[in-house]
Amino acid sequence: MLFNVVPTALEIGLVAGILSYSFGAPFAALVGGTVGAYTIFTLAVTQWRTRFRQEMNRLENQGSTRAIDALINFETVKYFNNEAHEARRFDASLAGVESASIQTQKSLSLLNFGQNAIFSAAISTAMVMAAQGACAATAPACMR
Repeated sequence: MLFNVVPTALEIGLVAGILSYSFGAPFAALVGGTVGAYTIFTLAVTQWRTRFRQEMNRLENQGSTRAIDALINFETVKYFNNEAHEARRFDASLAGVESASIQTQKSLSLLNFGQNAIFSAAISTAMVMAAQGACAATAPACMR
């Protein structure tokens, strides 16, 4: 935490300070709001999607355990002619893993989309603010 969070917070503070000094407080507020929204969104969605990843890991472990158990006891499985039963159990495990994997990927896509939307909105807002500032500085050249 000391080597990741503190330097990042310091860098964000420096950037916000430079923007505030050079272009005004609204730009610094935009940076702060963007970082805050990004952080809150990322933490909330990551906490929500953790359960999908845990379920996927549980199902993968269950499938691996069943496969290893069937392979270790292959003589017993063969003796009682239970190959089809073991194959059905393993297929059910694989279906669960597939479903959980899809849900995990969907939640990751949602996280990435939301993060990109936050940054895109912030960049668009900064561009509009910069254009308004440029127009205010050269009022006769801008169409109002």
